[in-house]
Amino acid sequence: MVGLQAPGTFTRSRCRGASLSVIFRQFVLFIDRHDPATRQAAIMIDGKIAVIGAGIAGLACARRLIAADVHSIVVDKGRAPGGRLATRVVTLDLGECHIDHGAQYFTAREAGFKRQCVNWLAEGIIEPWTATSQGGDMRYVGRPGMSAIGKAMASGIEIIQGSRVTTLSRRAGSWHLGFADGSGLDGLGAIVLAIPPAQAASLLETVAPGLAEEARSVGLAPCWAGICAFDPPGEPGFKALRIADGGALGWIARSRDGTAWIAHATPDWSRRHLESDAKELAPLMEAAIRTWLPEAGETRFVSLHRWRYALVERAAGTPFAWDESLQLGLCGDWRLGARVECAWESGDALGHALVRTSP
Repeated sequence: MVGLQAPGTFTRSRCRGASLSVIFRQFVLFIDRHDPATRQAAIMIDGKIAVIGAGIAGLACARRLIAADVHSIVVDKGRAPGGRLATRVVTLDLGECHIDHGAQYFTAREAGFKRQCVNWLAEGIIEPWTATSQGGDMRYVGRPGMSAIGKAMASGIEIIQGSRVTTLSRRAGSWHLGFADGSGLDGLGAIVLAIPPAQAASLLETVAPGLAEEARSVGLAPCWAGICAFDPPGEPGFKALRIADGGALGWIARSRDGTAWIAHATPDWSRRHLESDAKELAPLMEAAIRTWLPEAGETRFVSLHRWRYALVERAAGTPFAWDESLQLGLCGDWRLGARVECAWESGDALGHALVRTSP
């Protein structure tokens, strides 16, 4: 399931692998809160910071930077910010439908993210989600879809969308980003990679082999997500269900507007079919979904989406990595665990470490 909670639901383990003070010392980023010189926010880096990746971790890091008036820019290969907090707009007979095909919900356990959720609730960006009767932590979703969270976090941030970074090089003490279309960015003071570890390792291979090795040591599982609309949709007696029967699906839920069903395949099924064509897999996904919807009628819509890096199975264990000599850092849910909160916490921690703030 998609690693940003619920089909990507994050595991029950806590995000933190070590205290932030230990991490700061580990990466030579101790903040002296008693030095009068640090009473005002001060940039620790000379030049613009480029954050690669506009998922929750990258946006959380960027928000910390702009809050301290640090000159920064976010670069992302996608069409919209938010990463796996994704909402697809589908046109059906009933009209336009908003369907979350990535993370289905998220929870908040640590104080910092709880405060963030209180703010989002007050701003109408998220709302409680009660589709399941399971106890435990309060579950939240974006309004009207999960993508609303990424859009809100991206507000006021300079973002280049639709640009895939293919090369990372250091020239005369500054960084250069090369894009797939041949263009690029020069004169960057520091780089933050907030992308899946396999992609980060590829960019880091020649410039930071140690960080590349760490990124390769992390394990992420893929997830095929399927959207199906039936007429009638079927009434199985549940709105969302986590499945543990060893079959193809690990999660199935009804879209919030009731027009469609979203299902996430298990990591094993997704690995077996990782390189398969979505159109070829569609009948298999539809059949798996119908297993749980015996009263579903005629198929009106079927679509699949492959999340190649969906669920953190083996995390790095620290909130972020930072190489002071290279002015290069890494953050993401893969640092801490398979939860939306872990992604936010990782990016927020790195952003906090990159600026000196008054106590």
